Amino acid sequence: MLFSESFELVPYNAFFLGLLMLVIGLEELKKGEKGYRYLSIAVSLFIFLSRYKYL
Repeated sequence: MLFSESFELVPYNAFFLGLLMLVIGLEELKKGEKGYRYLSIAVSLFIFLSRYKYL
């Protein structure tokens, strides 16, 4: 992406990053750990919502 200056795949990368953060947050919520569960869920929602700006 950076070498070819083609940004076609950036929305897909953002989607999968948001999905990964959501899964991490839900797993920590399910286990009852006090790590970054709410932070990762909030970050995933932010990624999903900011992604729609570029569609």
